[in-house]
Amino acid sequence: MAPTSDERREVAATMRMISCEGVHGLTLGEVLNAILTGGAPRPTTKMAILACLADLVDPTCHMTDSMWDNGECTWGCICSACGARIEHEYASDIYYCPRCGARVVSK
Repeated sequence: MAPTSDERREVAATMRMISCEGVHGLTLGEVLNAILTGGAPRPTTKMAILACLADLVDPTCHMTDSMWDNGECTWGCICSACGARIEHEYASDIYYCPRCGARVVSK
């Protein structure tokens, strides 16, 4: 699911706080992992950390046309980031998800 504005602000606030206080012997990867996982002690790869950072900076999604019945779209599209069902005839006409705000990168 795409991060919300509140989640992005929370991560930014934590990063600003750490930038003032220092990391106390941790690597940058360990610090970012702790921030992005809410302090959970689960290992995260460098690639996963970069993907999380990219989603914070520019959340993206894919829209897929759904529920076609006899050649007509009966209710619209689905956002890959948040699962929102959007009442719209064509996914190609949607540029941002109205629910999560993610930028549509493919339809």
